[in-house]
Amino acid sequence: MSFVYPEFLYAFLVLLIPIIIHLFQFKRFKVLYFSSNQFLKAVTNESKSTQKLKHIVILALRLLAFSALVLAFAQPFFPSKQGKEAGMAPIMAFYLDNTFSMSAQSPSGSLLQKGKQAIQQIIDNAPPDAQFLMVTNDLKGKEQRLVKKSELLDYLDIVDYTSSSKNLSSVLSTIKNNLNDWNHQGQRYYFLLSDFQETNSSFEQGDVDTNANMILHQLAPQNNNNLYIDSIWFETPLRKINLPNTLSVRVVNTSNSPRQNVELTLSLADRNRSQLINIPSSGAETATFTFNNRTEGLKKGYVEIDDDQLYFDDRYYFSYKVKNAVSVTIINGTNAKNFPRKVYETDDFYKVTELPENQIQLDLLKRSNVIVLNELTEIPSGILTTLNEFTASGGSLIIIPSDDISVGGYNTFLAKHQLPLFGNLKKESIALKNVAMEASFFAGVFESTERRLNLPKAAAYFPAGIASNSNHISLVSFDNDLPYFAKKRGDENIFIFYSGVNESFGSASRHALFSTLLLRSAEFSMGNKPLALTLGQSKAYPVENQSGSETIITLTNEDNSISLIPPSYKRGGFHYISMENEDLLTSLPAGNYFINIEDKTEDIISVNYPRKESILRYNSLGEMTANFKNFGVLNVNSFSIAELSDIDQITFEKAPNYWRILLILALFFFLLETLLLKIWKV
Repeated sequence: MSFVYPEFLYAFLVLLIPIIIHLFQFKRFKVLYFSSNQFLKAVTNESKSTQKLKHIVILALRLLAFSALVLAFAQPFFPSKQGKEAGMAPIMAFYLDNTFSMSAQSPSGSLLQKGKQAIQQIIDNAPPDAQFLMVTNDLKGKEQRLVKKSELLDYLDIVDYTSSSKNLSSVLSTIKNNLNDWNHQGQRYYFLLSDFQETNSSFEQGDVDTNANMILHQLAPQNNNNLYIDSIWFETPLRKINLPNTLSVRVVNTSNSPRQNVELTLSLADRNRSQLINIPSSGAETATFTFNNRTEGLKKGYVEIDDDQLYFDDRYYFSYKVKNAVSVTIINGTNAKNFPRKVYETDDFYKVTELPENQIQLDLLKRSNVIVLNELTEIPSGILTTLNEFTASGGSLIIIPSDDISVGGYNTFLAKHQLPLFGNLKKESIALKNVAMEASFFAGVFESTERRLNLPKAAAYFPAGIASNSNHISLVSFDNDLPYFAKKRGDENIFIFYSGVNESFGSASRHALFSTLLLRSAEFSMGNKPLALTLGQSKAYPVENQSGSETIITLTNEDNSISLIPPSYKRGGFHYISMENEDLLTSLPAGNYFINIEDKTEDIISVNYPRKESILRYNSLGEMTANFKNFGVLNVNSFSIAELSDIDQITFEKAPNYWRILLILALFFFLLETLLLKIWKV
């Protein structure tokens, strides 16, 4: 015999109470009156023996009643046949999908809530000797051990939504590995309660426990409609006081019906703006907000869509910095022309510092927003590390070659960044032909992309050697389609000219296009930090640290209700906050956060939840069942839970419920005791 709740057996100590009462009852004396003393001895002897017998009977009934009550709460049972055959109790492993898609509504509440109720009902029907394992997408430490029914129900109450979306492959392998580590050879039941979204329902053969009973419960929403904000961006990279900014917002509609007059709201600093937009069925719409920044400094806000299905993706946080100046450092070669300085000095917004190549100051380079290598014969090896860190943190690096460069030295740097390499100088006239007006680099520069430009000619150039792994955008090309001006593709702002500015290269550098390219490249340093990051997906976020010492970085929200130390690492003059860390997915809600270094606010960062769960496409139960059977699982059952009564389809071999019999016995003993007390008048 075993017990479902063996801890209740300690309640047998309650039996001491009637025993103590019984002992004190024997010490009580009664006064008896007799007409003749000759019968006193006989009456006394008869009274003592009768009273003693009555007390023992009453005590026995009380002990039996309390014993039956204690055993009823401990719920005794004999292990099921399966447990006896395997030598172990059956294990019921539950996977409850708690990703954001489970917040979709069913007729009787959210899918997550319905899943919790289903698990409770399954547990109520479970064999009394069953052990339980509970797994969610959090895969916490407490989900790696067997628990009893009461502990499982307590944990079920606190399960909440998470932005950590695990593939079914990870869940199945975690459960399987745990059971194998525990060397459990008994019956195994896997209960998978999920909506089975296409994005995270795949698994491999090695993940599947073929000896288990696989029971699939699909929790389906009322409808698959959802609106979500997919992304945002500024039309131009420059953030400047009183300069108009156009913010674009892309909203996606997953339903098969168009949505009309949907409210989209921008909340930024001291302003709130709303507009109504129409979104086509199974499509997207891009809306724009135009505004000016009245002051410099850190700015934070969000855009929000009004939707009635899934709320985690209705708000998109963003932040940026408005500067009052851009620091430009120009490193000049021995015979360099001062064309770059003249271009930047046309606008007071750019603060220009010039350095000869033999007097480079590394600290000044680290504090710059733009670095121009102007006609250097070679890139000094002493600044390569600084340049790599500079571009990785978002600064703009502009390379203008001289006519006597060390091709090998330059190409070492270019190859590292997968940019087209310099060929040997060609002294021949060649026209500039193509401008990639559709590229984001030129957004807002030209009034019309169809206008034909009058482009200059170059008298000499370095033909670019484009390798198969080249990672660049050719923004301006020569007549032979080789690049005149190129940018590294991606987040790093590395710009390179393949023709120079001195007389031997001709007059191309006197053309207005040259000035436009220089100014536009510098503007990109203003947008060196992303407007927003995606938890678990974005790259590390750089935070400048000029102190040179180890510092503590903390993230805090506006009301200081959230404050944490994010995972980070130090490289050069920057700390990098790792946004791919798994812990951030469960500990950092979407929002705007101040970055504090030694209790001083240095920057601001915006994080959003992944949109992976926003597209409501599901695998059918038939597909899921077929996949499991293809991988060798013989016993697969599947149910679509429309109502909780569907759970009753699941049957287990259950031991008899003796606790009901014990409760009846306890009641019987109490009633019999009460009856005897009245009859005997004890």
